[in-house]
Amino acid sequence: GAWLAEVDTSERAARPLFGGDEAELTFDGCSQTAIPWRPDAEEVEASLRRDLPALRALGERVQRLRDKASRQPSEEGLHALGDVSKGVVADAAKLPAVKEAAGEAGSAILTALDAAKAALAAAVELRKAPSRDAAVPDAAALERAEAALRGRMDGLRSSLERLRPEAIAAAAWRVGGTAGARRYAAGQRLVVRDADGAWREAAAEEARPLPTEFGVKPASLHPWSHAPLEMPLDAFEALRAQHTIVLRAQHSHIADALSGRRLDALEQ
Repeated sequence: GAWLAEVDTSERAARPLFGGDEAELTFDGCSQTAIPWRPDAEEVEASLRRDLPALRALGERVQRLRDKASRQPSEEGLHALGDVSKGVVADAAKLPAVKEAAGEAGSAILTALDAAKAALAAAVELRKAPSRDAAVPDAAALERAEAALRGRMDGLRSSLERLRPEAIAAAAWRVGGTAGARRYAAGQRLVVRDADGAWREAAAEEARPLPTEFGVKPASLHPWSHAPLEMPLDAFEALRAQHTIVLRAQHSHIADALSGRRLDALEQ
């Protein structure tokens, strides 16, 4: 699943915000999601950072919840699980950055918990009920009920995963409109869309692009105005021109099926 991380000082590895091993920083290994995005994303990010210690503290309680959900289900166990999960959700909802994400996770857990309770009740009833012809439960019906119970418990465990600090923070990141927010180290090379619609190379300074080569004032970053520079614009334009020539050579004409003559594709 998705997890939030910070780029370390080497700029080659990402360090998880909630503990764990560092991961190599690769373009394909990072989310390139740009939507949702809100202009006040920086405030949302600051709020999330303030809530990180409290989220980390909730992690231990969530782990105990997950351990309980892995045990053999019982009516008392599911009832206790529901009470504890409500408390965890309520405490998570007190954190401004994850309030909405916590509410969504809580609703999913309650729905899954109700389904697990109903499946357990059905299985228990069949375990007690004899079949028509013998004083033993209907084996086929009981197997279906047990399979349904296992499925509902899997669903409950999956819903509890949404309360993990990593998961709830990632959900809050999306819900808060920060998925499209980007911050860069000073000197990071970018390609930036200027006010006149032209794309130009720029260098980031204090998390904003600064097109010093053109003497333009720093521009505001948003997902549709910039991107990390992967190659110089001159090199890109040369490749684009070459690609255009190749496309025209390959697709400007088609062969007539009967005569074999080359026909202009735009005139047919």
